[in-house]
Amino acid sequence: MKSDPNSLERLRERERLKYMKKKEKGQVRPTSNMNPREKWLKRKSWKKNSQTYRDKQGVLRKNLTRLLDITPPPSPGPSFQNVRENREEQQREEHRRLSSIAQRKRQLRRRRAILYAIISKLQKSVDDERRKGEKFRKRYQRLAKKVQSSPEAKVSELLENIQVPDTVKKRLIFSEKRWKNLKDQYRKELKKLPAPRSGDPGDNVQSTWQFFSQMNFLRFEILRNSSDTNLRINNDGDQSSSTMSLPLFSPHTEINSQESVITETDVRSPTEDDDVTIETPTNSQLLMNASTSSSRPRKRKTANDIRTEMLELEKKRLLLLEKDNRILTQHSQVKINHKTITT
Repeated sequence: MKSDPNSLERLRERERLKYMKKKEKGQVRPTSNMNPREKWLKRKSWKKNSQTYRDKQGVLRKNLTRLLDITPPPSPGPSFQNVRENREEQQREEHRRLSSIAQRKRQLRRRRAILYAIISKLQKSVDDERRKGEKFRKRYQRLAKKVQSSPEAKVSELLENIQVPDTVKKRLIFSEKRWKNLKDQYRKELKKLPAPRSGDPGDNVQSTWQFFSQMNFLRFEILRNSSDTNLRINNDGDQSSSTMSLPLFSPHTEINSQESVITETDVRSPTEDDDVTIETPTNSQLLMNASTSSSRPRKRKTANDIRTEMLELEKKRLLLLEKDNRILTQHSQVKINHKTITT
């Protein structure tokens, strides 16, 4: 039909009349009544149809040029039947060639879709594994942090197989809480201080907290523990140093040093009858102790050894608490006797 101009013209006329009838019935909306998105979609369809039309015209022009190139010159006196047969054969050959090209394109599109699906699946699995690795890394970091238990748990673990009065246990818990509060407050005060610079004197550290000068003997221990904690968190391979947690004290505390022996009298609330005196070591003494302790070669202790030594130390501390309790009881009894005598 398209090869015949008259038939093509009649077809176009019928299509034009059909379009006008649809437009009169309102089935076709003019562009003036469309919203911006509908206009954009309409322009997009126009561009697509125009591109399709131009592609078809280009293919036809290429085919015509190729046919003219491969057509042999007319021989003298050829019959019209031979020319017609040659032209039909060329058209069939061109049709087969175009069909094979279209088939190859379809195969390529199908293969590309299969490969895209495989790549998407692999990418999803990679993302899942990455999220899983991040989850386990965060979980390991949380487990690697030093978990500080409560004073009640520490005292219960310490007195697991020891029978002591309730008053002694309460005083031990009270001393643990006071000691923890003092260390936490001292750590906060250290964070408030400005960073030292080269050339500054070493004794000009000032703080408004009343117990700051008395707690200076913990300065190097807290600073060393904070630096070791940062290194331990960043180093994921060192599991032994990151997962070790000891009760009541830090694992980096010197076991036999004078600063590690803490009794209840150091942290209990002062009363009117008590005369609390705390010796504060100077910075020179602290530096001397640190230098001598660092110069001596020390054997690295295991977690079990440190726990055993800490348990022995806490037993000695418990004995001191019991002794202090007896002294307080005797002191109160003496006061009662004195009041009865005076009355």
